[in-house]
Amino acid sequence: MFAPACVFFVILTHNLTFAPTTFPPPAATSESSRDHEHIREARRLLISEALDAKKNQQLPTLSPDFAKRFDREIPDADLSQAILEPTHRDPFVDAYVRWQLTSFAPALPEFNDQQFADFMDNIPALVQNPRADPQIIDTLERLAESAVLPAQRLQQLQADIAELDRRTTITAQFNEPAISFAQWVQRKLGETGPRPRQWLLARCAATIGAGWSTRSIKTRMTRNFTASLDDKSFTSDHRRLVVQQAQQLVGFKRRFVNEVTFLANGSVRVTFSTSGVDRDDVKRWSDRLAGIRTDR
Repeated sequence: MFAPACVFFVILTHNLTFAPTTFPPPAATSESSRDHEHIREARRLLISEALDAKKNQQLPTLSPDFAKRFDREIPDADLSQAILEPTHRDPFVDAYVRWQLTSFAPALPEFNDQQFADFMDNIPALVQNPRADPQIIDTLERLAESAVLPAQRLQQLQADIAELDRRTTITAQFNEPAISFAQWVQRKLGETGPRPRQWLLARCAATIGAGWSTRSIKTRMTRNFTASLDDKSFTSDHRRLVVQQAQQLVGFKRRFVNEVTFLANGSVRVTFSTSGVDRDDVKRWSDRLAGIRTDR
């Protein structure tokens, strides 16, 4: 059973926190009613596919290919609108629908700063890492404190960990839509200016919120911020803004089970990791954005 994911991201621009905003509907045309019906039908079909995937615990496709399977025209304005806002309360279903709609190659709309902030707040959420479940963490902490577990309890725990591993593998696969959608937006945003960097921060926040390792996304951020010195459109004001936004993530963290080892004497060793951003991360990124290379 997949639990709802929580995305935490506070967007700060010139010391102002933007409230959620909505995007204007596509311009009305003589055929708008029929056209809008096409996007509604597409969403309905994709929601059904996603729910079936959850039931079967298997993705029906590994790539966004719905445009090849849908025989009706959907106006670009409807497509652009549909990928901007959540389409379903279930995080996986929402991510799956928006991911598949990218197969129509819609354009991102022109954002003002407030609209872009709202879009980042509505990034498709990752499915929660089963290994970050507080009850599982609490149980394993207590068991790891035991010197030796009874044989029957040890056997049950081994079965439980095998099931946890299985669920983690499936959940990671079910995060492909959300990850691929975020990567698609990243490409659409290009490589210049503040927004590609802000989007990386939003992706980092989404990763933390769902309890997954941030090693990969933080490494990408460090490399991007280092290379940003060649981007003349990325002004000093933009750089300060990105640092301010990164600071909003300090202290936002999730703990998850890293490894469970069953020892020969019947005891258990458990290691944990923490997904998050700390002050050292922000200092490193601030230095890189300013052109300062350190060993951090």
